[in-house]
Amino acid sequence: MFVVAEPCQGTVCQHRGTVNRLTCKCNCTPGFSGDLCEKCPTKDNGAWCSYYSFYPEKACPSYNWYTVQCPIRCGFCPSE
Repeated sequence: MFVVAEPCQGTVCQHRGTVNRLTCKCNCTPGFSGDLCEKCPTKDNGAWCSYYSFYPEKACPSYNWYTVQCPIRCGFCPSE
């Protein structure tokens, strides 16, 4: 979660989204959507999700990029 001070005070983007200081709207990480990036993707984004599938419990906390690419595998988003 990322909270920004003035002029967009109170805007909180989820799932590592960032606030555009000109519009006070969230710029979502790939796959996420919604006004506050609250909507999860329907599938994981990267080929790395398959590559590291043999040890996701180590990859999720160790690699910041992995949690963005593989939010379902890492448990940040529900699977279908």
